[in-house]
Amino acid sequence: MGYRAAMLIVLCPVLAYGQGDSEVQPEDEVELESQVWICVLDLETSKSRRLFAVPDVALAGSPCVSPDETRIAFDGSLPGMNSTSDAKLFLSSIDGSDVRSLGQAAMPSWSPDGDRLLISQYGESDHGVWNLKADCTDAVPVDETGWSGQWSPDGRTIVYLKGRDLMLYDVQKHSRRPLLGAQKDLFRRVYFNPAWSAESMRVYFKAQQQDGSFAVCSRSVSDDNDVVIHIQRPTYANIGIAFDGRIIVPFRSKTFGTVQLHSFDGLKKVPSIDADAIHLQGQFTDRSSYGASMSPDRKRLYYVSVPASDEDLKAKAAILAPSGTTN
Repeated sequence: MGYRAAMLIVLCPVLAYGQGDSEVQPEDEVELESQVWICVLDLETSKSRRLFAVPDVALAGSPCVSPDETRIAFDGSLPGMNSTSDAKLFLSSIDGSDVRSLGQAAMPSWSPDGDRLLISQYGESDHGVWNLKADCTDAVPVDETGWSGQWSPDGRTIVYLKGRDLMLYDVQKHSRRPLLGAQKDLFRRVYFNPAWSAESMRVYFKAQQQDGSFAVCSRSVSDDNDVVIHIQRPTYANIGIAFDGRIIVPFRSKTFGTVQLHSFDGLKKVPSIDADAIHLQGQFTDRSSYGASMSPDRKRLYYVSVPASDEDLKAKAAILAPSGTTN
């Protein structure tokens, strides 16, 4: 057993509360509406379906599907717990038949061969980015002061957050270098859950710029002067890159009031605006969508769907209200 591997031995028995659509009875549907769902959206057909519900979790995020699409990892917090420091890592078959808690951790990322899993920990004694086997053994540190590691599609590099910079860790050489370097001073803050381009040559990330505005940016791993601002607007931090190079991000819809996944042209070298956003059809528009885990061919998007919050309902009411009747 590897260094500190015991920290992620399964802490509770298999939780067999995942329920795929084929098992749902009509009388269960009302209860399911109040629960967190793990879903998949086919980007070619614009059809979305619920894979399973996770009833005991108040919040969930950072979904990450395995390369063979048979398993999915995600983090979640129980009611009354802090969504970051108390987050638990969950691993499940794709149909939700054996949801397991793997302990206190967050932000999973599968290696391209599906043998290893990156996780981040926030505990007092165990923290940082860790690389472990999918069976929770052989846990080794990538950086005990890092956060939110993501495997590159070619399996050669891990990118993770460290302060206001993103670090590139060479898996074979066990060496690391900053991605942004001096260009980190362009930003007040760089956010968790960065994303790789399909060819492993660019890293996409959310950042707050020095003027206080928010943006989705990217940086080439080989060109020191190539920082591109793609989207100039507030978004949530989970980012996906689709098969056609489009950037997928969640933000509040001006049409539905809920948080929805939208796509932007990821090949543009000038910032996109809201008018450029395309709403991804097929989502559950009466609920909010978070996360953007792509299938290996980047044609299916795995995401978390949560019941509408009070903020969602307020935004929806403002949309539906006649002009001039809301504060």
